Amino acid sequence: MIKRNDIESKVMRLMGRMRHMRHMRPMGLIGIMSLIGLMGFLGCSSDDSPEQRGELTKLELIPYYNIYREMELDEGTRGERNTDLFGPTDGEGLYMPYEWLYPQADPSYSKIRVYLKGQTDRKDDTYGNFTFHAATYYTAEEADDYNTEHNLTEGNADYKTEGDEKTAARWSSSVWMNNGVAYWVYGFMPASAASNATLTTKDGSYANKAVLTLNGLDAVTPADVCIIVGVKGANKGTHDVIANSGIEIGKFEYLTQPEYVENDNTTGNYIYLLLDHLYACINMEYLVGTEYSRLRTIKLRKVEIQVTGAGAKKQNLEVTIDRDKYLTDLAKAVADGTNPQDVQPFTVRSVGADESDSNSAIIFDKSRANEGAEIPVKGNAGNNVLSVPGYFTPSIGNTFTIVSTYDVFDKKGNEIRSMQTATNTVKLAGDTHTHWRGKVHTLRLLVEPTYIYQLSEDDLNNPTIKIKVD
Repeated sequence: MIKRNDIESKVMRLMGRMRHMRHMRPMGLIGIMSLIGLMGFLGCSSDDSPEQRGELTKLELIPYYNIYREMELDEGTRGERNTDLFGPTDGEGLYMPYEWLYPQADPSYSKIRVYLKGQTDRKDDTYGNFTFHAATYYTAEEADDYNTEHNLTEGNADYKTEGDEKTAARWSSSVWMNNGVAYWVYGFMPASAASNATLTTKDGSYANKAVLTLNGLDAVTPADVCIIVGVKGANKGTHDVIANSGIEIGKFEYLTQPEYVENDNTTGNYIYLLLDHLYACINMEYLVGTEYSRLRTIKLRKVEIQVTGAGAKKQNLEVTIDRDKYLTDLAKAVADGTNPQDVQPFTVRSVGADESDSNSAIIFDKSRANEGAEIPVKGNAGNNVLSVPGYFTPSIGNTFTIVSTYDVFDKKGNEIRSMQTATNTVKLAGDTHTHWRGKVHTLRLLVEPTYIYQLSEDDLNNPTIKIKVD
């Protein structure tokens, strides 16, 4: 059966084109009657009535992400975190706003795949990609220009600024929803991470439990692969402070609100999301040596990571989400005196890997830009570093090869060498397998010549990169 809304959209697009045609002859009586007849057909033949599909409603998603925990060389973690979900400024707890983490410039890494499900499968369930451009390194105007240039038509970029202060990042789109109906919200990010994905019920119900299957995941990737681990709905008047929202890990129910009406803060559909990581992270922190920085400026062009081990294949993962099991495991952790932060409302099971190699990824790429990113000087006043994160499945081996590509400039700004490469291989934590989901290995990479006080011209213009595991 032809869907009414599909035909309606085509007719409206056709009428829009007709309105903009300058030399079109007036529509004759037959044409008008034909159009009226078509609209009558639409009204009579639909099996997708408004009662079934609800209303087209703007829905805004406001995600917060579990911060990565540092891995030491030995087993354990470095430092303690606040046990609250959110601090006074939304940045001192376990979860932080998107812009506090490591957003990627490519919008394909910033799409959230969202499922809105009834308690059981029903006709009006919906799903889709909510699109947002990661504008942390851009002004709002530049982000809009980027979206226009790259023809990003899926959803809206709604990154708001007030002066120099950025508000929490939001993803927005219009979806068909029934007002006042409870949905259970699941999903993952980025939507492009999996070649295909399915969501099925667990024990015949979506009420705070589901099974998410992700196929074709890369073993190493520039994308931070996350899944939704908690949601909380809000309206226009209550969506500004997540710490006051009452959001809980493991709770996925969302009750829809009326479409936003101007000056009525009791309307509008917003959903806070908590997301946690399926992968581990390796974070490269680049610096230029102090003495060398007086002679040369280094701009990073590209970073590639190569990995080894049986897990360096395309991955298929089954993620089982279950609030009841989460509450049971949480109570057990408290009773046993173990860290409740390690308890999550999902379990991950490998359901096989295909034969496609997935042992390398470019995680930073400005090779086609006008220039690379300048690497800060070691010991600079703000202790700034050029941070380049990559993400990988915990099933890979411990040996990482990092290929850095960079340009060399003299202090007058003249380019001396272009697209130089330095290759570093590091084995993390010896032979012991220590990769864990949601934890990060930090590497400090220092750019400087081999012999700073006996510089040849070649040494000066082709520095090495020394690596330190923090």
